[in-house]
Amino acid sequence: MFDATVVERTFTRTQWRKLYRIMRKVGDRGEIVPGGELADRAKIAGTIAKYIDDAGMVGVVKSGRDCDGVEYCYGSAERTTVMSFVHERDDMYAWADGPCYLSICSVDDLPESYSRDLVMEAHENGHPHSICSAY
Repeated sequence: MFDATVVERTFTRTQWRKLYRIMRKVGDRGEIVPGGELADRAKIAGTIAKYIDDAGMVGVVKSGRDCDGVEYCYGSAERTTVMSFVHERDDMYAWADGPCYLSICSVDDLPESYSRDLVMEAHENGHPHSICSAY
């Protein structure tokens, strides 16, 4: 059997052939562990397939709250793939200043875009010591 830990300059042609045969035999039939990365991507692919329209568009909704207490929600119709959605989600989570959420919906169900300054609203309502948002 092929040893995946031995990948260095001495990798011979026969070892590459063994690796290619194993990869061709297994293909996409690898075990999908619940809660794993493949299961996550399969779930995203199912969601995209569920909401895609005839033009190949799905609705992508970005919402959350930044560190200054501004709540936002933006929706757009996009042509997206599983990998582009995962990349966008991971990039959004990496740069997040507060709680955020990225989801897929149909183009007809896209919410209206809005942005609210929760700190200013709390100050105007007479309790400047706390903010709350309804999710």
